[in-house]
Amino acid sequence: MEMETAENLEEPEHGWRLVEVRFDGLLGNEKQLVLNLDPDGTILTGQNGSGKSTILRAIDCAQAEETWREFAELPLDAMALKFEDGFEVRFERGAKGVVLKGGVSGTETWEASTAPRDFEFNPESQLAAYFAAVTRHQRPPAKWMFSPDGDKTERLPWLSQLVERLNVKLVRAGRLERLESVDLSADLEASPGSSLSTPKSAVDLIPTNLRERIKTASASYTRTTPQLFKDLRNSVIEELRPTQGPATDPDTAAKEPNLEQSVQKLRDEVVSKSKSLAELGILEAAHTSINEDVYDPGKDGDDALVVLKAIYEAELSALEKLEDLRLRVTQFRQFANERFSGKEVVIDREEGFKVVLPSGEDIRPSGLSSGEQHLLVLAYDLLFVTPSGSLVLIDEPELSLHVAWLRNLFTAFLDISDQRDLQFIIATHSPTILSGYGDRIQSIDELLT
Repeated sequence: MEMETAENLEEPEHGWRLVEVRFDGLLGNEKQLVLNLDPDGTILTGQNGSGKSTILRAIDCAQAEETWREFAELPLDAMALKFEDGFEVRFERGAKGVVLKGGVSGTETWEASTAPRDFEFNPESQLAAYFAAVTRHQRPPAKWMFSPDGDKTERLPWLSQLVERLNVKLVRAGRLERLESVDLSADLEASPGSSLSTPKSAVDLIPTNLRERIKTASASYTRTTPQLFKDLRNSVIEELRPTQGPATDPDTAAKEPNLEQSVQKLRDEVVSKSKSLAELGILEAAHTSINEDVYDPGKDGDDALVVLKAIYEAELSALEKLEDLRLRVTQFRQFANERFSGKEVVIDREEGFKVVLPSGEDIRPSGLSSGEQHLLVLAYDLLFVTPSGSLVLIDEPELSLHVAWLRNLFTAFLDISDQRDLQFIIATHSPTILSGYGDRIQSIDELLT
């Protein structure tokens, strides 16, 4: 099958999905290991030392040139990645590093040397821009690479496709609590007058970051939209209100007999969505009421209803732009509160969120247990930071977590997958996580026996 070039590559509605990963010589094993992956989530099991962590590290190495050479340090001979449309790339340990094979024939090669490069990094170079883009999980802007000898060369189309397709986030137990391991997006600036004290840990960054996300997302709406729609509704009704004669035009009514019901339904949806957004702090409460409309069924004709219908539809469309944030915030709060005991995460417009005790007292997120901190940072990372379409690898999520928190944890990951268009591979020993997901399990022990 002829491969598309990077220039005409069209991304599917969801992110690029891996459907199969094959390993040769994993930990010296002579049998090839073939993992068949589900599009949203797969559970990887095996005894200690079976190679689960090695598998995750190998897949993580595949996402960018700066990590390809790390593949040579792993205890395996080769790995092949197969995507849903048949595109495939193979990594092999070579004499001087790693050899990548792909292209239309499947045999075109590229060598990633493990030897140190003999040229200096130039911050303005295309290579530096490429590395920076990959680090930020953004698509690289340049089409150039450097050969093992340091010569600039145009990137091969199939290598461009690999970089385009594969965004990987590897989550190891405990790493998320460390401040230096989490990037909550440096492009968010504090609002004027806000106070940003130095956080004690990564989890203390989250409330401020969530606050800025909420304010940034709602600012464009709340700046002009609610008052604009309100003024427009009222001015149109005033203009169309007849000075005498019947309020209803029979011809107009005949065109849409349920017009008044349609308008009322749209109005109720606008009110419901506005209040839901206000409860999460995304909209201010002042913007949730439209009860001051001057429409009077006894005075106003169907012409006014036709215009009102169009305006409510436009207002509903504007509110839909905040729906993604609403769903993410709701899911974040639910993820925490379903697992916390004696504490509640409460979304707050001014503070991002609070952790509230039964007494009503607030505690700083860094005052939570290590397991609770890990849950908060993991959920926030997946819902707000990890780019849509990414492949998320989680190594032993059960560490530091109470067994009760593990119930339905994989279900929560699947829900996040649906919301954020992510694909998960979870390596675990936990029977609690495995329970009920037999069709999702890939057992290394069984596959290599």
